[in-house]
Amino acid sequence: MANACPNPGPTRTFIVGGTAIGQFLRAKLSAGVLVVAGITDREEVGILQFDGSASSPVSVVLPNSPGSRAGICSEAIAVGDVVYTAAAGKLSGTAGDGAIRRGIAVTATTADGDVFEYLPDNPRKLLPEDNPITDPGDAGAIPVTDSGYCNIVSAGAETRTIAAPTFVGQKLILNLHTDGGNVTVTVATTVNQTGNNTLVFGDAGDCVILEAKQNGANIRWTVATADGVTPTTV
Repeated sequence: MANACPNPGPTRTFIVGGTAIGQFLRAKLSAGVLVVAGITDREEVGILQFDGSASSPVSVVLPNSPGSRAGICSEAIAVGDVVYTAAAGKLSGTAGDGAIRRGIAVTATTADGDVFEYLPDNPRKLLPEDNPITDPGDAGAIPVTDSGYCNIVSAGAETRTIAAPTFVGQKLILNLHTDGGNVTVTVATTVNQTGNNTLVFGDAGDCVILEAKQNGANIRWTVATADGVTPTTV
């Protein structure tokens, strides 16, 4: 017989792992127990309703529960700020590298560790525009762990690289934000049927949207939209 007891309510009880988790922190499951969620953890199970002692049961507010949330900030946040995931189960008004949008602050904070109230985005579908990716700089690799956007800043003739996509349907938006010189992005897969594998950004505002598609046994990037960006081959 299946071991399941569906829970229709806004909260659910989980067992905390070997390390205690504080009230209002974001948490995820690891090896069947709760651990603190990090900045890039999209699959969190919710916010702790109370302090969670190590190896003890604790109530968690589920992602799809109605109403506002309480969270712990990592910095000062103003009313109306978009809030993003941060390290150590906290939330931030600044989108760090790999951060995921979580909602809108409706009360303010003044310092790291303050409790505040926010309106969650759920059930709003998260978009690539919600996930800023930090430009790695000249000769750097643009991360491809998730969908997102990267504003590229150049200070001369520079290069970037992009690995093969992580999953079908993944989307990357690349924009030359500041033009200090051409940027050539070399992609680990071809980006069109012609077989091009590089993208050249020459002017501020040049932009390309890459989408991941299945190509036989492999997943490759495909140029969905390009404005000012020239695909070439190396």
